[in-house]
Amino acid sequence: MASTHSTTSSSQPNAANALIQIISGIFALILAIFHTIRKALGFRNAQDDIDDFMYKPSPNFASAAPADPNYQTLAALDNENVFGRDRLQEAMKRRKQETTKAGRT
Repeated sequence: MASTHSTTSSSQPNAANALIQIISGIFALILAIFHTIRKALGFRNAQDDIDDFMYKPSPNFASAAPADPNYQTLAALDNENVFGRDRLQEAMKRRKQETTKAGRT
């Protein structure tokens, strides 16, 4: 027995699929435009905060510190140039006195 389906009935699903693809493409384009405008104006949303936390190193993390040209470890910090030799010695004497007083009480 021969098939009685016409060609118009088989082309209707293709037309519906094409229409859905066109609508989804337009929606994606509008979404991309709004996203670009939002970023340009500086608006943030929760996803931006999540992305910042997950994918971008914070300057507060030790792993990000060597990228800073002014970064120094505490061991390499030149205290004499920062405080001056006299002030550094005074601070060390005060700290020693404070620790001995705290140890006696």
